[in-house]
Amino acid sequence: MDASAIVEQLKTALPDASFEVADSIDLHATFYTSRHDVLGVLKELRDNPALRFQLLAEVTAVDYWPREPRFELIYLLVSFEHRARVRLKVRL
Repeated sequence: MDASAIVEQLKTALPDASFEVADSIDLHATFYTSRHDVLGVLKELRDNPALRFQLLAEVTAVDYWPREPRFELIYLLVSFEHRARVRLKVRL
């Protein structure tokens, strides 16, 4: 499952949410959403049968000082059913 396919699934369920696919140097599908949309996106990633990212493996944050926005919150989610991982990032 690549980031574009996941984002397309999410856009169908959450047409008003914002998404931005991000480059990744590893095999994790990576994309951004806004802080206003993150709760709905996380619920859809968990509850959508085509996705089923049911394990929150890690939550971390990065400080990109002096860049603005300065902080990013990063969720690493796992779908055992689909044998996939996703990295969801939120700029704060």
